[in-house]
Amino acid sequence: MNLGNSCYMNSILQIFLNIEEIKNIFKKIITYQDNFLNFLLNCKSDKVILVEEFINLLKIKYLDNKKTLIPKTFKKICGKFNNNFGGIIQQDANDFFIFLLQSLHEGTNIKSKEIYTINRDTINKENKENENDLGNEYWANNVRNNASYFYALFTGQFQSKLICQKCQKEKIKYEQ
Repeated sequence: MNLGNSCYMNSILQIFLNIEEIKNIFKKIITYQDNFLNFLLNCKSDKVILVEEFINLLKIKYLDNKKTLIPKTFKKICGKFNNNFGGIIQQDANDFFIFLLQSLHEGTNIKSKEIYTINRDTINKENKENENDLGNEYWANNVRNNASYFYALFTGQFQSKLICQKCQKEKIKYEQ
């Protein structure tokens, strides 16, 4: 149900609530109760409250078999973390998707602070093996720093290469 101009939020929630892998994790939470939920949550994060309300929406949808959800509390919690999503003004669905994904990741990331980093300045840009090594190391460090169910579901890495048409200088960038 729309709460003001919340169709941006509703469309993203419909996607998240109907992803088979998310439904499966919810079934594990129901089956194993608090043990699995405690393992899933990062209790050091203030976003745990958002994750718990997201799980509540899953319960309403799948246990109570409600066809229509009224995500009033969820919207209020989202607004607490990002003012853009608290009011009744229309927002961008992609912005909400990114916010929700980052929040669910943060609330479930059992590695709560970055431990591993790479010094990019030590890479020899002329050697392609080093470029591949950099990409592999960048991804490995990312995985070492991030361990959440949502991160595993939605994150990947890509490499982009820009080549100057005049001097043929290359710039390679790795992103998640």
